[in-house]
Amino acid sequence: PSGARNGLRSYSLGEDALRHVRHRRVVSAGAVESYAKCPMKWLVERELQLEPLAPETDSMVRGQVVHRVLEELYRRLGAAVTEGTLAQAQTTAAELLREYSKPVGAAQPAAIRAGLVRAIQADVDRLLALEASSGADWPPSGLELRFGFEEEDSEADSLPALELPGGVRVRGMIDRVDLEPPAREGAEAVRRAIVRDYKTGVTRPEYQGARWAADQQLQVPLYMLAVRELLSVDPVAGFYQPVGGDDLRPRGIFVEEAPVGNDVLRTDARPSEGVHAELEAAVGRAVQLAAGLREGRLEPHPDTCSRGGCAFPGICRAG
Repeated sequence: PSGARNGLRSYSLGEDALRHVRHRRVVSAGAVESYAKCPMKWLVERELQLEPLAPETDSMVRGQVVHRVLEELYRRLGAAVTEGTLAQAQTTAAELLREYSKPVGAAQPAAIRAGLVRAIQADVDRLLALEASSGADWPPSGLELRFGFEEEDSEADSLPALELPGGVRVRGMIDRVDLEPPAREGAEAVRRAIVRDYKTGVTRPEYQGARWAADQQLQVPLYMLAVRELLSVDPVAGFYQPVGGDDLRPRGIFVEEAPVGNDVLRTDARPSEGVHAELEAAVGRAVQLAAGLREGRLEPHPDTCSRGGCAFPGICRAG
């Protein structure tokens, strides 16, 4: 224990415990965002990794299946979905879903399981239709793009870690990078890119770029930085992409006038220097948070831990 704030006691991990912290050498983008929301939750979920007493929820399984279907779909297409290719894309998605849907509703009666699979198909079809009508035509050139895993697995297909000030090294896996086609021969222009992170629940207010700093959203801005530094391209947009709910429009930030599609909200537009400033601010937040994480500083944040308050009151006594 190292004192109290707002009536809640904070803690620091001892040296013996710190030697077992996986994120001291390379921190994942998801881990640093989790630590920002609540260091105690980060400790339980990311470091202790306790085995749950219950099986994976249907929503977790759904998310895994949606990611697999979309990854393989775009790998096969090798291009953006257009009005002309929409029907074939939806047919291919249905074939992939039949292949990957075995774990969906595995403990449920057949009728319920069939309904869950149909719901996934409907959401994927809606997303593909939205993308086809958006006019965005940059091909998805990076799918499940990994960076920072080369030390963990020397044979892993991984880019190097993202290097931030203070010796902070970041790793992650980007769901999708849409890359501008090469310019005409002899042109020197830097290619532009759109970063997309799938979210298989409904859209949330914190996905909009105006809320990133206040709500400690770090994954997409760190992914944009990784694309810029490791692929030498210009990330003109970073979106959280819902794959569920009533509103599937991507939310995040994008450079105004960039050809990112007509399905975006103009309130997420920024001048080029505004996007750059947002990414630099994310660097500052990530470096500060990584310092606390590496030192093992633990302070309960029940107000931001989860939508229901403290997720682990029996452990951190902040319930």
